Amino acid sequence: MALHDQWNIATDDSFKRRVQIAMLNAAIAISSEATATPNHTNRANYAKAVLNDPERYMPLFSLAICAFDATLTSASPDASINTAVASVWNALAGVV
Repeated sequence: MALHDQWNIATDDSFKRRVQIAMLNAAIAISSEATATPNHTNRANYAKAVLNDPERYMPLFSLAICAFDATLTSASPDASINTAVASVWNALAGVV
């Protein structure tokens, strides 16, 4: 998929709203993960930030997952969006 097409999907309002729900679901799950999870502190701090201001983080996740997975479309199943959000979480949380 061309970069322009990826950008169009990432900025589609309906797609972004689905991403927002996926990132909130991930944030809730990460908030309750075991503290022994690698990089838990960074992950949990980012989860708290996402939960407290989802509108701010939604465009970042939308762009990141479309860059990560060029097969995503506005018709992608929820499971694909959830997987993509989980896949970019550490990068967005500053865990490298």
